[in-house]
Amino acid sequence: MARVWLVIFVATLGYFLVRDPFLPRLARNVLTPGIPRAVAPRYPLAEDARLAEDVTVVVGTKDAVTPSLEQLRHLARALPAGIRVIYTYPTPLWDDAEAYASALHEAAGRLGPSLTLLPVDSFSNPFSAWLSAAPHIRTKYTLLMHNDVFLLDHRSHFLSELHGALEQHPEVAVAAPQIYETEGPGLLTTHLFNTNLHLRIDARGVAFMSHEVDLLTGLSREPSDFTQCVNRNFLEDHVFLVQSTAVGTDATTYPLFH
Repeated sequence: MARVWLVIFVATLGYFLVRDPFLPRLARNVLTPGIPRAVAPRYPLAEDARLAEDVTVVVGTKDAVTPSLEQLRHLARALPAGIRVIYTYPTPLWDDAEAYASALHEAAGRLGPSLTLLPVDSFSNPFSAWLSAAPHIRTKYTLLMHNDVFLLDHRSHFLSELHGALEQHPEVAVAAPQIYETEGPGLLTTHLFNTNLHLRIDARGVAFMSHEVDLLTGLSREPSDFTQCVNRNFLEDHVFLVQSTAVGTDATTYPLFH
């Protein structure tokens, strides 16, 4: 009888392993590199001059303690030369405002000639900061990002892929990448992906956020795990490329790409 139950257990386990990749992927990830392997480009690499012509980078400030100076130094290395950057930053609470703006310009390095610094309220959220920058955008696309975002790919590859997606799919408003979180030196984990997000009212009449998280997507690490698809219900807001005509407007008629 024990052997019969063992056979049934093994058969049942095998059935779920074949039908549901969650457990195999969880076990596999233990053996994957701390820094995920790069995904092969889907679109032809856009020239830096084309990206600089078509894209404005807008950085929205999350708060007064995120690493603005460090991020600007990083963007100077990661973004193509000549690209327009509108960098919003919280008005310093303690530092001299002019001295802080000068430090930001210095950190921007070669981005300096095309950099616009836009001070916002000390407690401004990134979305209101993006909207403050919207009147200054003159390019076809806008890369909206928070000031705690760092790009993993070689120069222009990240931006070129998003640019290529919107160029080949003009009916789509937004192209969004996979995001990772730093858990320690040399270790990145996948940012969990919400498939939907709702503001709901509970029985007491109190509003609360309802998350629908895709745990399997949260285990994506290898290049074969990722597929390009349309998501009509949720957009991860840390960084994405958007058609500039949709910035500051009602873009509900557009689907979202990720």
